[in-house]
Amino acid sequence: MLVTKIAGMSGYVSQAIWSDNECDLKLVAMTINGREMAVRGIVANFLLTRYMPVMANDGRELHLQKGYDSFSFKGGKISPEFYQAVLWNKDVKASIIKRVDFNTYIDSNFTIPFHQRWETRVWDYCLEMEWIWPLETFGVSEKYFAVQLREQTLQSIILEDFEGFKAMLKKAA
Repeated sequence: MLVTKIAGMSGYVSQAIWSDNECDLKLVAMTINGREMAVRGIVANFLLTRYMPVMANDGRELHLQKGYDSFSFKGGKISPEFYQAVLWNKDVKASIIKRVDFNTYIDSNFTIPFHQRWETRVWDYCLEMEWIWPLETFGVSEKYFAVQLREQTLQSIILEDFEGFKAMLKKAA
């Protein structure tokens, strides 16, 4: 379990997802547990200061940054003595997906006709070009990815190798 301490208040992080680029660690979502006043104080401090130190079990300290402006949180008692708060970034929520949800993401966000058989090829190309990158996680059973893909980019990927994509459809028939 990860531990966060701010201004003498401590809480336990049971789940966290963040983006790890070379410059900073941007928090995407987090679940914090502990005494109610401590958890509320940690959340308030994070929202005001844009920074949260988190100590990992192996002794390393993660300096998670807000990085985005629109954060929300929801909290509630999980027992008479303990409180839980869930923080998430509203700006990037729609572009954080699991690998299995890529086709649904394409269907929901783009108007380009996209066949299910093209999914793996487009996914691999987007990973290579860093339009999709893996997020760091703690306490989360599945791997999450950030997607930064535009309609024009997807269209270019398909048009550049249209014959190859078309051949994939013929093999299916």
